[in-house]
Amino acid sequence: MAASPQPYSGYAFPITATPCTSSKVPPKPKPVNVFSNDGSFLERFQRSRKEEEDKRKAEEALARQRQFDERFRKRGKRQQPDTSSIVTQGKPTKKVKFDGAPL
Repeated sequence: MAASPQPYSGYAFPITATPCTSSKVPPKPKPVNVFSNDGSFLERFQRSRKEEEDKRKAEEALARQRQFDERFRKRGKRQQPDTSSIVTQGKPTKKVKFDGAPL
């Protein structure tokens, strides 16, 4: 008896109705749930958020303190003139003295 050709299904290999039973794969064990239903995950999450918030507040307080110290240190002082603009213009910073001889 000759095997009848199967119709073309569009795949490179013909699809067989019987699965390959020569290699049996043992069923995978069911994964264990690492989270318990006691609220510990929520507590851990809230604790980490609180720590991040405390750290952010401490950094902001430190930045405010530094800004206050800087402002306190510079109070009542004149701003330094920008020396780069004077040099680029080529103007002297002092008046030139003449010897009294008329020009």
